[in-house]
Order: sequence, then structure tokens, then C-alpha cells
Amino acid sequence: MAKHLIETLMSYAAGILFGIGVWLWIDATVIGVRDPGLQNSSASDRIVVMWYQWIPLVVSSIGLVLINLPPHNGIFAREDDPLAQGTHFVARVRIWLFFSFIVAFAALAAAIWLAVAQLLKPEVEQKWPGAALIVSNSLILISALVYRFQRAWEVQDDPLGI
Repeated sequence: MAKHLIETLMSYAAGILFGIGVWLWIDATVIGVRDPGLQNSSASDRIVVMWYQWIPLVVSSIGLVLINLPPHNGIFAREDDPLAQGTHFVARVRIWLFFSFIVAFAALAAAIWLAVAQLLKPEVEQKWPGAALIVSNSLILISALVYRFQRAWEVQDDPLGI
């Protein structure tokens, strides 16, 4: 009973972290559009959050899905397991996870890069959109890891997933 409670709580925690991350970015987008320092500018100059600043959030969400697609028992399976016979299944799962983590960390690096570019603009008074970009992508990456480890907890008693 306690095992299922921990799995459920970790799933909820991952979902809450993801939700908070997306909510923070939407909040920052709304605040970025209404920057008080740029009220006398034209409508296009007032927008602090540009379309390309959404790309790290989308890629980070895709990274969350990619990280959690392969089965956890495929990472540590032996080549003589029925699951992995003759298909190089273990190597494929490990390569997939390596690629998935590259995607997720690249999204975080792009968020940091765009946020620093945002924070260095002297004419923009509202710095929250740049900071929220980093925080939201970090929360989505943490959410992916929490959900991944929740699934690892799930298969501890049943290593073959039967």
C-alpha cells in the first residue's frame, strides 16, 4: 500500500511541477506584454516576450515526453533477458535516453541564453519574463526527472515488467 502511495504522490508532484512551470511562463508572457517602461512606445515595441522565446518551453515539454517513453527496465536489462534478446534493446534504450537528455538540457541552455539576452537590455524594466523562462524550463526538467524516477520506483519489485 505504501509503495502505491509513493508512486501516486510522485506522479502528482511531477504534474504539479510541470503545471507550475507552464503557469509561470504564461504569467511572465502576460506581464511582458504590459511592461510599464515601454508604455509610450508603439504596440510592437511593448512586447517583451517574443515568439521565439516560447521555443525552449515547447522543446523542454517534448524532452519530458522523450525522457519518459522508454521502459525503465530496459536500461538495466541484461542481454539474455527475454525482453532484450537479439535486438540490442538495452543499447537502443540507453541511446534514446542520452538523446532525450540532450534535448532537455539544450532547451534549458537555450532558455538561459534567451533570458540573459533579455536581462541585458537596458530599456526593458520588466525582468520577470527572462527569469521566468529559466525557472519554467528548470521546473519542467525536474518534473521529467521526478516522473522518470517514479517509474523506476514502480518496477523495483518487478524487474521484467510482467
